Amino acid sequence: MRDEHQTLARVAASQYGLLSNRQIASATGCPSSAQRLVRTGLLERRQRGVYAMFGTLPRWEADLMTVVLSAPRLVAGSHRAAIRLWGLRSIDDEIEVSVRYPGDLRSDRAIVHRSRDLTEHDVTFIEGVPVTSMARTLCDAGLIFGETEVVRMGHHALAKGVLTPAELQRYRERVGRRGRTGVGAIDRLLASLPPGVDRADSGPEIEMASLVQRYDLPAPVWQHPVVARGNRYVLDFAYPEQRLAIEYDEYLEHTRPEKWAADKQRQNDLVEVGWTVIRFAWTDLRDRPDAVARRIRSFLVL
Repeated sequence: MRDEHQTLARVAASQYGLLSNRQIASATGCPSSAQRLVRTGLLERRQRGVYAMFGTLPRWEADLMTVVLSAPRLVAGSHRAAIRLWGLRSIDDEIEVSVRYPGDLRSDRAIVHRSRDLTEHDVTFIEGVPVTSMARTLCDAGLIFGETEVVRMGHHALAKGVLTPAELQRYRERVGRRGRTGVGAIDRLLASLPPGVDRADSGPEIEMASLVQRYDLPAPVWQHPVVARGNRYVLDFAYPEQRLAIEYDEYLEHTRPEKWAADKQRQNDLVEVGWTVIRFAWTDLRDRPDAVARRIRSFLVL
C-alpha cells in the first residue's frame, strides 16, 4: 500500500498534484482504485476521470492540467493558455485547449477547439503540460490579437530562444498550403525579421532592428563591446564611427534601485569617453516609431 501511494505521488508531482483514472489504474493494477482512494482520503475528485492528491492547492496550471487529463485523445493547451505557458503573457487568462478532431471534450473549465490539423508535431511540453508549439501558438494568436501584437510576441519568442526563424518558416509552409487561418500574422512576423535576428537578447532589440530597417536608417552594430573608464560594457546597438549608442530600457528592470544606479554609472562612463547615449522604452517603439527614427537620424552624419 505504501509503495502504491509513493508511485501515485511521484506521478502527481509532475502534474500539479493531479492523476487521471488511467494512471491510477496503471499504478495500482486495479480499475476501481480511484474510488477506494477517494474514500480513504488520499485523493479528491476534480472532474470525471481526474483526481488530485489530497491537499493539492488550486492553480491556473492545475485547472488546465485537469482538462488535459480528462481528454480521450491528442490534446494540448492552446491559444491564450499556450501564450501564457510560453511566457508571452503574465495573466492567468482563459483556459483553452485544442483536441484532435473528431475527438470531443466536454468541460465547463475550458474553451475547447476541435482541430483537424493538430498533430503530434504541433505539441510539446512545458513543465509537464502538453502545449501547442511556439509556431502554432503564434498562428492561433493571430485569430485573437492584432498582427502588431503577434509580431511583438514573436520577437520575444525568438529572442528567448524558444523559436527560430527556420522553424517559423517551416510551419508557415506546412499549414499555408491548407489555407490555415492566422497565417497572415505569421507572414507579417517573418517579413519583420531583420538581418542578425539570431543575435538579439530581447524582443525589443528585434523591434529596434526592425524599426531601423523599416525607416531606411544605416544598419547599426548589434551588441557592440566598449571599454570605458576600465569597465567593459556591451551596447544594445551602436554606430561606432559616430560614437552613438542606442539602448533599450525595460521598465521593470529599471525600477530596481541597484539597476537604476548601475545604468547611470554606465551612461556616465560612456559619455565621459565621448559616446552619446540615447535611450528608448518599449512604448516608444510601439507608439512613436516615427519619433524614434527621427531622433536616431538627427544624431547620424549621413
